[in-house]
Amino acid sequence: MKVYRYSLADSAVNPISENSDTGFEGIPGTSDEAYRAPLADPGIQFSFSSESLPGYGPRRPASTLELSFPSDDQPRVQAWFAGGLDRVTIPESDTLRKNRRRAVMDCLSKYYQTIRNADLFASPFRLLWRFRMRDGAFQSPGSPFLMLDSTETPKIIITSFRLADKWISTEVELTHLPSRLNISWPALPPDSSILKQAEAIEIYATRQVDFHEAEAECYSPRSISIDGKSQRCWPYDSYPQASLLTAADTDSDFRLICEFPIERLASAVDNIPLPIAAGTLRLFDALPKLSDSPRKPGSTGGDSHSPVPPQGNLPGKEPRRIELITPPICMRHPEFPKQVRDLYLRGIFRHDNLKIELYGSHHREKWRLLCRSSRPWIRGLFRCSYRWYRVRILISLSPSDSLEALVFHYSLPQTL
Repeated sequence: MKVYRYSLADSAVNPISENSDTGFEGIPGTSDEAYRAPLADPGIQFSFSSESLPGYGPRRPASTLELSFPSDDQPRVQAWFAGGLDRVTIPESDTLRKNRRRAVMDCLSKYYQTIRNADLFASPFRLLWRFRMRDGAFQSPGSPFLMLDSTETPKIIITSFRLADKWISTEVELTHLPSRLNISWPALPPDSSILKQAEAIEIYATRQVDFHEAEAECYSPRSISIDGKSQRCWPYDSYPQASLLTAADTDSDFRLICEFPIERLASAVDNIPLPIAAGTLRLFDALPKLSDSPRKPGSTGGDSHSPVPPQGNLPGKEPRRIELITPPICMRHPEFPKQVRDLYLRGIFRHDNLKIELYGSHHREKWRLLCRSSRPWIRGLFRCSYRWYRVRILISLSPSDSLEALVFHYSLPQTL
């Protein structure tokens, strides 16, 4: 038996009236079906392409790294390039160590800032896109996913140097190329329900993870092997690859980086640059958060990527009734049916006045109501085998309550 935890941060939250229990037969507005199928994924794909960086070399970003040092450190600095470091007896000064760290960090910071100014990408991040509907609601066809073109920490190769009495200047290249984010999609037919119901596509991203600490320790030049060739570099402490991926995959601070009208999906595109407005990534902290995205007047739909508090969408101190609907859930195996045995709702809330519905689907076109419960769990399901699942929750929440996650107990086919 496997366990899958699904954060309710990816689910649409809608306030409803207290007497809505009688209509608990699926999504409000349906008549004959227990569930209204969500809009299908139109086939949007994302990819990277390498880009030259303004002000840097075309093959590898090139720059200058220079620093000053006390006269007592001159034999040591000279030995960095001429050899004989073992014969230098005077210890390295704190001034040299601080100036070296500042020079290396300034070189990297300038590089990353130039990348952001050009609206390019250099390190892993998460991406999420969704439909903005014509009625002001939102639909997310899938869950956030990790985007990574390279997880290799940039190395600073020294290509030449000039040494003076108390100053050294090095020409350097960075073993790293930034990437532009591209998008593709097939043409939708004129009678597509997507073109009729949706108004726009919104694309959100998390911050690109840092390769190193803001004040990472930097060291004297040393030779390392790069592409099978020994190269003299400025080394510095950086995060291991596993830490980079974990930091990116756990970030939930999604910001709106791009949106475009749904009519553009009427014509196919293949790997065109994502239409990010100039300077967007430079002002990342000022971009709208996922939970703060603009809505039509009177609209209350929205997403959040932290535990779902009622006061986030429902101001006031009295308990309020909300409806929460998840996007389709595949439990990391979209191509295989999963047998769900148990389902648990996690969070802080009262267990009375609660209802849960579990739906299943093989192709996300037609959904079947599998079970309904008035408790925060569904147990002992038998022969519930579908590729996709979706959950609808109707609950009254006080301002101090929150919904955190759904926990599925399930099994995969024995052949996997």
